[in-house]
Amino acid sequence: CQALNIERTNFFQTNDEVYHYLKIEKNSQPFLSARSNTTKEDHIIGWTCEYKKGKTVYNALGHDSESLKNPYMIDIIEKSLEWLSGDKFVKN
Repeated sequence: CQALNIERTNFFQTNDEVYHYLKIEKNSQPFLSARSNTTKEDHIIGWTCEYKKGKTVYNALGHDSESLKNPYMIDIIEKSLEWLSGDKFVKN
């Protein structure tokens, strides 16, 4: 996804709930997909969208503290905040 500067080829594993068949707007930019153990299919579970002067980021992961400790999830959250705010995220 160009907005978040995330390569869609990055692969990581996490134990989290995957929502199936989410509807996204035509102007949305997917940046995250997951293989469901239930359907055995890949599903888009993260995207950005710009509408008028607003920006949104949707990420269906992060249902528990363990999934939020994953370095890839931390990177996605940081890049989302940077894109939404227009500022570089600075760690303390």
